[in-house]
Amino acid sequence: MINLLLHFYIVNKVKHIMQKKISLLTLIFVLGFSAWAVAQVQKSSPTNKEPITCQQLVPEVFGNYFLFTGFGLYPESSVWEKSNFKVGDTALYEAFEMINKDRQKIDSLKKLYPVAYMVESRPKSKVMLGLKLNPILTQYLSADAGPNAKYIINDSSNAILIALGINAANVNDYRYHVVASDGTEITTWLIPQLQQNYGAKKAYAFLGTYKYAGKQVQVEVKNIKDESIKEGVVLEWKR
Repeated sequence: MINLLLHFYIVNKVKHIMQKKISLLTLIFVLGFSAWAVAQVQKSSPTNKEPITCQQLVPEVFGNYFLFTGFGLYPESSVWEKSNFKVGDTALYEAFEMINKDRQKIDSLKKLYPVAYMVESRPKSKVMLGLKLNPILTQYLSADAGPNAKYIINDSSNAILIALGINAANVNDYRYHVVASDGTEITTWLIPQLQQNYGAKKAYAFLGTYKYAGKQVQVEVKNIKDESIKEGVVLEWKR
């Protein structure tokens, strides 16, 4: 609105100068001053600030998904970058298509990511932890807690944790436990139980349904035959 008023002011002023046949020097001065005034208004105007995006206005909800942490190698980069993968909770088998461990599913990735697909992707570990939260939960992402991913639960809802990398062939090689924020062990190291739900085509490890109102816990999974194979997650309930 201010810019529009300045525009009309400048036009009328120039017409006045031309009608009165005022000197060219005066005309140059008026035009120069007007340009400076417009620049100052634009500089201080809220419309010159960064636009508010839809993502800022409407925080992303968790949705009906399982969330996996992994790494992607993008076409324009030679560096592995951390990426989160979401898979629908009625088609859990798609996690193996989205996380391309053997470099042989580039065409599938192109279909899933037609604009910016990854040349190669891999899970964070062979454990392949998957997390399911309240579908309407927002602002659940947090900075990692050391080597483990951390998630914020702003309500009192449950968290479901699975491990797709653990199956009938290797389940006896794995153990998991739950630890409180002060280091107290809530559950001792246990052998995972297997289940086959959420559209999975084969059994995987079900690590439990968790709810610790107002507390923070850490779930850790390890391979007892290979110490390099491990993964964990930190869950913090705000209520």
